[in-house]
Amino acid sequence: CWMRTLLFLLLCFISAPATACECAHGVLDTQAVRAAKDVFVFKVLAAAVVPSEAYPNRAVAKIEIVDRLRGTANIQTVMYSTSWCCGIRIEVGGVYMAFASAAGPKLEIHQGNLLAMGAFGYSRDDRIRRDVLAVLAGKRALDDALVEHSHARLPQIPPPPAPCPGRRVRR
Repeated sequence: CWMRTLLFLLLCFISAPATACECAHGVLDTQAVRAAKDVFVFKVLAAAVVPSEAYPNRAVAKIEIVDRLRGTANIQTVMYSTSWCCGIRIEVGGVYMAFASAAGPKLEIHQGNLLAMGAFGYSRDDRIRRDVLAVLAGKRALDDALVEHSHARLPQIPPPPAPCPGRRVRR
């Protein structure tokens, strides 16, 4: 009996903490696309992590709007989280489609209002553009496969665990 107790206590002190999270924003869906006041495609010109005490994983990117599907927003800067929990990864030179509910010079982006466009550039004849225009017109629902493809490219990958104490790193 004392062996079980000792084993239980030992496992309690050795176990790693759980790393679960829940995102405050929703997932991009047909309703969110249709409700967006502004829908536009942008290219990332520059990006930098600018942490603050309130937002330690905050990043800011300067963008150029390359196509407008709806609205007249003149957004020049997007802000986003780089946290492994609900953060996103965007790349300088990458092309993305944003769905904004409020106009202004800055926009907070996340997986609930952003689609990663194709890895090989963007044209006004792009399949994703045609699909989104059909969703905006009420002719079809947003394709789940399109959202899943985009979400596979956007999330941050959790960082690897720290090396064991006292262990030397080989180079």
